[in-house]
Amino acid sequence: RETFVQYKITSDLHLNHANMIKWYPKYRNFGDKIEDMNRGIIKHWNDNVKPEDTVYHLGDFAFATEDFIVKILDNLNGKKVFIIGNHDRKVKKVLKEYGSVYTRLNLRFDINKKQTQIVLDHFPLLEWDGLYHGALHFYGHCHGTLTNKGRSIDVGYDKQGKILDLKKAIELAYLNNQEIFKVETLDFIRQYEG
Repeated sequence: RETFVQYKITSDLHLNHANMIKWYPKYRNFGDKIEDMNRGIIKHWNDNVKPEDTVYHLGDFAFATEDFIVKILDNLNGKKVFIIGNHDRKVKKVLKEYGSVYTRLNLRFDINKKQTQIVLDHFPLLEWDGLYHGALHFYGHCHGTLTNKGRSIDVGYDKQGKILDLKKAIELAYLNNQEIFKVETLDFIRQYEG
């Protein structure tokens, strides 16, 4: 059985995108150069993701050529599951070589012995499958500029300042909905495109 420590989630790393340093300096304070930002984010990833972990990245991975992205992916720990963002379309082919690629993904986890759906999308959704039946929604794209609705949360790097454990993301989604919730057990059931 797998446990929550093996699942991570993030979005919008925008590796090699120079403007991110000036637009979102709060968590990109690795230096003034794009190379410093790239090294800092890659180091953060590998310090927090073990080779056996699964990372869900919800779009806008990098602004770069396919060759550059291959060099980055060769140096990142973990099994990668990519949701395509609006800036990933040109590099979708290379992302497929390094992980699973989806437009939207539904996850099923047994959380505290109760089956729960988590809807992953690059974009925030006003309504999502299972919203009124306890489903959670994780997204990126907004870089922390949007107010979350219900049990949803922006998991983007510029909102959270780090790659999140899935357990923490779940607890934050409940807290966003004014609910205190502690994840005691988290077991993967399945994932399917949705």
